[in-house]
Amino acid sequence: MQAETLLADLVKAQPRNPTYHYLSGYAALQGGRHAEAAVAMGKAIDLGLTDPAAFYHYGCTLAALGRYPEAANAFEQSLALKPDFLPARTNLASCRFELRDFAQAEQHYRQTLASDPSNLAACHNLGQVFYLTQRIGEAIEYFKRAAEAAPNVAEFRASLATMQEADNQLDAAESSARTALASEPYNVTAAVALARVLRRREQTTEALTALTAADLRTSMPRTAIAYWSERGQTLEVLGRYREAFDAYAQSKALLAETRTQRYDWQATEQALASERSILTPERVTAWALKPEPSTPAPLFIVGFPRSGTTLLEQMLGCHSLIVPCGELETAIERETSSSDYFDNLAKLNENDRQARLQALRMDYLAVLRSHAEHAPEARYASNKLPLNLMRIGIIRLLFPEARIIHVLRHPLDAVLSAYFTPFLFGNEWSLRLTDTAHLFSQSWRHAETMQRLPGTHFLRVRYEDLVTHPEPVLKEVLAFLDLPWEPACLDFHQSRRIARTASYAQVTRTLYQTSKKRYRHYLDYIDVETLALLQPVIAEAGYEVEYLNSLQIAPV
Repeated sequence: MQAETLLADLVKAQPRNPTYHYLSGYAALQGGRHAEAAVAMGKAIDLGLTDPAAFYHYGCTLAALGRYPEAANAFEQSLALKPDFLPARTNLASCRFELRDFAQAEQHYRQTLASDPSNLAACHNLGQVFYLTQRIGEAIEYFKRAAEAAPNVAEFRASLATMQEADNQLDAAESSARTALASEPYNVTAAVALARVLRRREQTTEALTALTAADLRTSMPRTAIAYWSERGQTLEVLGRYREAFDAYAQSKALLAETRTQRYDWQATEQALASERSILTPERVTAWALKPEPSTPAPLFIVGFPRSGTTLLEQMLGCHSLIVPCGELETAIERETSSSDYFDNLAKLNENDRQARLQALRMDYLAVLRSHAEHAPEARYASNKLPLNLMRIGIIRLLFPEARIIHVLRHPLDAVLSAYFTPFLFGNEWSLRLTDTAHLFSQSWRHAETMQRLPGTHFLRVRYEDLVTHPEPVLKEVLAFLDLPWEPACLDFHQSRRIARTASYAQVTRTLYQTSKKRYRHYLDYIDVETLALLQPVIAEAGYEVEYLNSLQIAPV
């Protein structure tokens, strides 16, 4: 305290001295006063301080405040002055991770490990990068490496258990989780991993016991988010729906606290309305690229998240002429995410517009070919990124040969399932139930318009029909694709392919009916605004709303 008073006096006496501002900020950082530290250190740097440690501590302060772009810049400045400053490089990698720049995060973690192979934190964090980029095998490798090098660090072994469960290695996951808990009995990550394994084995009471033993006071925010989500799923299986709903809501409340952006109803409505006004049937006919048959041809499996797109792709992926690619993120999503994309496209002359569209097409087809290298005979390569449901217009412009299959699920079931899912990145529309309902309504109306554009090859299937009568539905889908029937599509749960989506566990099971009319257990807890948003869509889509204990239609 005396030192801070002295520093304050020095700053007042020499307000242009950058070192005094930096030391004052460092003292605030040590005291946990991050906002104060950021102001003081920022002032020091503005006054010309060019010390690598100063940039490093400034970056640490900004990262603590969640200002990751600025923090990354500070760490880069530190490295520019001292390239071998490993703490700065590790923290730069962590900032890139938070910004979802996984390629840069991987690069910097690898550089850290090249200089310091014993840096187990970097090894563990690199495993997290692999996990979030769906490279589960590599994630397991790095988590195992960290766990074996530091057997007493429970979190390393717990992370390994999480990856093994995601890879359907249930015995190994249980062993790793129990090993972690033996070292640290209240570890939340290990408890969640163990609970998932037990729940999947229908040992639901034991799963809840494992969760209850965890100490949330020791967990990081993301771990607590996963804890409440898993608790919700476990309580739901036990039929404790009120508690389950509250647990899911707690998970989403914690997730919302980690986000700086919120879902904007008005912006969504305006962007979609603008696209519909520009992509008229006449313009689409004039702008669409000329048919150029490609091998494999693009197959888009679309639908609101948690509506059954993963299940359908897993089924179709068992066909000898279809390559399942999972959820592809390509230049199409990056380019068309701007709200004024189609307005700008309309302002281009014909040659420039065609060149821009052709570039997107070629980029996407290159991605498909890379996924289908092992199957040269494949006729289709599928992309099941669900919210391509809102990109039917650009798909029609780019790929006249493409097939689009829309998996439709009861709006209440789809909205609840999406809201109950703890998406770690993006998907701000899923943080509140009303926001989820709003996006469902908007995506439905947009798809209804765009699927009628001339030349669009579009088929809609119902999730409920798919799980109840899979063979006739799959035969209809394959006829739409001009492909022969193959019974292997019914044996999807025996596939060695691991789905890298929130539905990874469900598609390893034979078909089950418990997800149909799931909403009935939660009707009493759904707010009036959500129900009002979905009422028109429920009717338009041909669904009804039932009370749990009655067969009569309940008014929404």
